[in-house]
Amino acid sequence: TIQTHDPTQPLFLFWAPHVPHGPLQVPKKYLNLFNHVEDWRRQRYLAMASFLDTAIANATRLLNLKGMYDNTLIVFSSDNGGPIYAGGDC
Repeated sequence: TIQTHDPTQPLFLFWAPHVPHGPLQVPKKYLNLFNHVEDWRRQRYLAMASFLDTAIANATRLLNLKGMYDNTLIVFSSDNGGPIYAGGDC
């Protein structure tokens, strides 16, 4: 993990999160952030994107704390995205 890694040594991390894909699951505290969204699918996708954003922020914070951030290459990649529902605006 980042916390236990020796920052003088190279580190390769690979994380393939399932958000925002099925199963449409996310901790309740993230769903609660979007209680105002009526469509349950959109609410879940927004909550999952927020969860992912928090996870990335946690990793970058740890890299900063270990003094590794400035010497790190972070690559974000995505597939073709989630499903399109009526109107194309999930």
